[in-house]
Amino acid sequence: GNLNTARQFLAASGTQTAALAFGGNPLTGATEEYNGSSWSSVSSLGTARSSLAGAPQGTTSSTLAFGGSTFTTATEEFTTTIYSPIAATWASGGNLNTTRNALSGAGTLTAGLVAGGTSPGVAFETVAEEYNGSSWTNGGSLSVGRKLAATVGIQTAGVQLGGIKAPANTTTNEVEDYNGTAWTGGTSFIVGR
Repeated sequence: GNLNTARQFLAASGTQTAALAFGGNPLTGATEEYNGSSWSSVSSLGTARSSLAGAPQGTTSSTLAFGGSTFTTATEEFTTTIYSPIAATWASGGNLNTTRNALSGAGTLTAGLVAGGTSPGVAFETVAEEYNGSSWTNGGSLSVGRKLAATVGIQTAGVQLGGIKAPANTTTNEVEDYNGTAWTGGTSFIVGR
């Protein structure tokens, strides 16, 4: 099924049959839930933004949204339970330490990971941060600053793939692995993107 709101530079969480899509360009806070066949609108982000990151391993009842096109440090937590009579909502979480957009993230609501991106005056960030459910702390830095990369995995076993890297501002096929402390070079893939 198609999204109800056409957009680019959005973030997502979940699986093929239970996913959330949120934010995007044109600038929106729209959040939609996917059940395997169709999308339905749910609570919008408190801060409309694009080029944000989310916790891909999150679920339709628990995920994160952070950073974004407005160069914000804002983090929002999406939660719902079967015991709550109130629909799922976004709530403010702890702010990122480094303001940025075009970042990528992995992990869950209580063990999130963000790396890279761009911030005012810095085209290619190397900074990584870890989220514990309430606040962000700095983690190990990427070997090479990148933006618009993909990050997958969990906080203690993450992988960042591709993106646009410094200093040439070109796509890369490089991979870095994160062990919860430091990033190390991984096996590159065939085509940079």
